[in-house]
Amino acid sequence: MSIEIPPIWDQVAGRCLTENLRRILVLGAADRGKSTLCRFLVSRFSQEGAQAVLVDADVGQKDVGPPATVTRGYLQSPSDPYSLMLDGLYFIGAVTPVRHLLPMVVGTRDVVDSAGDAFVVVNTTGFIEGVGYALKSYKIEALRPDLLIAVDPNHETASIAASYPQYRWVRLPPSARVVAKSRAMRREARQRAFAAYFAGRPKIELDLQTVAFQRNPAFVRSLTSSRQTSPPPAGRHLLCGLCDATGRCLGLGTLDALDRRARVLSFVTPVSGPEVRIVQSGDLYISPDGEELGRTR
Repeated sequence: MSIEIPPIWDQVAGRCLTENLRRILVLGAADRGKSTLCRFLVSRFSQEGAQAVLVDADVGQKDVGPPATVTRGYLQSPSDPYSLMLDGLYFIGAVTPVRHLLPMVVGTRDVVDSAGDAFVVVNTTGFIEGVGYALKSYKIEALRPDLLIAVDPNHETASIAASYPQYRWVRLPPSARVVAKSRAMRREARQRAFAAYFAGRPKIELDLQTVAFQRNPAFVRSLTSSRQTSPPPAGRHLLCGLCDATGRCLGLGTLDALDRRARVLSFVTPVSGPEVRIVQSGDLYISPDGEELGRTR
């Protein structure tokens, strides 16, 4: 699949290479073609022999990896902007940044920093006003990008740009092939992505005595209290992040069952059980076919 490239996109890519602008943050409202631009930039840098990765900080509409995560990917083929392969992720546990600004900023910074000296292109959500303004502001302060690219033909990011004049800014037009997506289309896309991620995955069992629990305090207390006998308040189908002993997220799992007598917790997941030492509880319930069943309270 080809990407229609406005000439100025190529000029900005060349400037990034010439001036060694390695940390690039892309902003804009929904349906502005940010994903297309990000894929193009990573492809262009890679074709020039540079190490380049895309950090996908859009938790709802993913180009790399499953929803509810901040992810990093590289191109298997530098000339194919759609050949992105997952190379790292940070579990957010939600498909919207609302109520999750802190993990969004921490997670994006973590995934960007672990990319080392590569050219890093960061894609973001379409939230740019209200909560979105706060989120983008803190991301700018946390990442300190070498270049901020605003894909906003209607100047939607003007207030953010005015707040951070000390940074380099470039405003670019969207690709002519941008297609607007309704809320229903976005939800259906997430369902397909979740369904594909969990399709045919086995169940693993984790020993409660060898696993640490993080994030949701009520969930943690319900699992770690020796006097608790009822199922945890966040029950079956809860989306969780499964991490190794260092805290590196290995992938996602959905809570399947809790056997308190045997002290065993089971998950449906592509992650290998012996590697899991930390469980991070999320804010979302996901059915086996990828449907969003609701959020925790």
